[in-house]
Amino acid sequence: MGRRYSNGERFIIIGLIVLIIILGVSSIKHFGDNSAPKKEQVVTKSEKKKKTSKISKVEKRMTSKEQTITSSTNSTNVKESPQYTTFNGKKVIDWTKPTGAHPDLRNATKNQLSIVVDQQKQRLFISKDGKVVSTLIISAGVGDNTPKGKFVIEPEHGEWFYNAKPDVQEGAQYYVSFHQHGVYLFHTVPMDKNKQLVQSKLGKLGKPNSHGCIQMSLPDAKWFYDTFTQYNKVGTPVTVQ
Repeated sequence: MGRRYSNGERFIIIGLIVLIIILGVSSIKHFGDNSAPKKEQVVTKSEKKKKTSKISKVEKRMTSKEQTITSSTNSTNVKESPQYTTFNGKKVIDWTKPTGAHPDLRNATKNQLSIVVDQQKQRLFISKDGKVVSTLIISAGVGDNTPKGKFVIEPEHGEWFYNAKPDVQEGAQYYVSFHQHGVYLFHTVPMDKNKQLVQSKLGKLGKPNSHGCIQMSLPDAKWFYDTFTQYNKVGTPVTVQ
């Protein structure tokens, strides 16, 4: 026969069993409480990683877009960009339209600027700090009429002139001298004494067409005049080649 327990011993045994059950439940609950945050932390880290990756990609796209906009804003179309018209049945460069960029050079000085006239290409290149900022289509002298060499922008300039010599009889608007103080000039396409365009000389921008001066379209000449008649532009180097 098994051992019989007294009532006191029974109460003690029951109490121990209850205590063990309580401690077991508490341990399970504690384990659950500790494990839950870990699971949440893992999810949070993963989400943070994804969010960080997305933010990084967005920032890169924004940066790239901003750089593109900045580059586009700061850039200058230095190549000629002529517009064309039909004259005497031929497609020719429109002398009433700009042939290239007209940058704002008001704050630039003669030491920052330089001008190159390329007679072979019939182009005029304007540089600032060694970088070309504008290319214009011009008409230089026929044959050897335009002297080659190194010159400078001279103080002589004006909005109109007319040469009444029998072998010339032409004038132009917006002239700026670069050699022999009023002899060799930058100016518009030629005009007669009534300030009307000389029809026989029109439609020839980009080809030799002058007695020695550098002819430009009407808006190109006006921009050149407004830019290089400023006091801080006199002395700007001019190279004719």
